[in-house]
Amino acid sequence: MDKCALRRRISAVDFALWELQLFLDTHPHCTEALQKREQLMAERHQLISQYEAHFGPLVLTSRDVQGDCWSWTNDPWPWDLEGGCC
Repeated sequence: MDKCALRRRISAVDFALWELQLFLDTHPHCTEALQKREQLMAERHQLISQYEAHFGPLVLTSRDVQGDCWSWTNDPWPWDLEGGCC
């Protein structure tokens, strides 16, 4: 599992979703675009789940709070990992 490649794929799907949303702003009844959006949303969910299963949270949210601290502070920091981060 390549962390950088997975992040790049997530970014590419996010970009495609953003562009598709702009298209849907002017073509709200385009069934092909709506279907593609659903496919991309499912792919994004799968990719993020895969990323978080291997590398921890992709973004910090309120669900990361445990008691009076953030759970991500318990994870290794990028400089603690061999090979660093993206």
